[in-house]
Amino acid sequence: MDTGIYKANEKMTFLANDKEVLRLYHLREMAQFDYNSGMKKARDEGRTEEKIEVARNMKADGEPVEKIMRYTGLTKEEIEKLM
Repeated sequence: MDTGIYKANEKMTFLANDKEVLRLYHLREMAQFDYNSGMKKARDEGRTEEKIEVARNMKADGEPVEKIMRYTGLTKEEIEKLM
């Protein structure tokens, strides 16, 4: 086995036996998961706002509801509520 890999494996084994290091590792993993979830939610909300804006513009231009539904993925009820 490569010396560098062997030393890294020894260090990892040592740290894995340290309860505080494991606790910090798990906290970091949870924080990373929360961050990623928050970023995904923000992207999804942004896309929804963009779809709503497109639907508003199409509705203002007199496009049929069926066409707006096809282009935006919004439901008929969502489109009808737009001003």
